[in-house]
Amino acid sequence: MLIATTAAAGEYNAAGRVNGTVVHNKTFADRMRSYTVLRRRVHITGDNSAKT
Repeated sequence: MLIATTAAAGEYNAAGRVNGTVVHNKTFADRMRSYTVLRRRVHITGDNSAKT
């Protein structure tokens, strides 16, 4: 669980940097953040041996 929390914080910071410098679109950052959370939830609940 600690690893997932660290990964979420890192992706959140990365999305903030992209949103602040390149995209300038808050809704885009929110959509990407929700998408990454959704994919992580599927990855944790589903059994996919290809992803580590």
